[in-house]
Amino acid sequence: LPRYSAGNSANPTINQSSCSGSFSYSAPVPIVSGTGAYAGITGSFNLTGQFAFILPRTKSGSCNMSNNANPISQYASVMGSGSVTLP
Repeated sequence: LPRYSAGNSANPTINQSSCSGSFSYSAPVPIVSGTGAYAGITGSFNLTGQFAFILPRTKSGSCNMSNNANPISQYASVMGSGSVTLP
C-alpha cells in the first residue's frame, strides 16, 4: 500500500476545560501492488480513523498543545473495507 496521510490534515476539536480532544477522517485508499500470492492485486478500500486524547497542562494550567507535548492518554481506531481483484 502507498503511504497514507489523510489524517495528517485533520483538525482536532479540543475541550479547553478538560484538555481532551478528538478527530476523525475517512478517505478512499487504492491498492496498487502486492507480493507473492498477492502480486498484481488491484482494488480499493475506504479507510476510517477515529482518535481521542487528553493533553497535559502547562505550569500555568492551560492545555499544552505544543507539538512536543506527550498526551496523558490516547485512543485510536482505524478500520477499512473494500474490494479487491486477484489476477
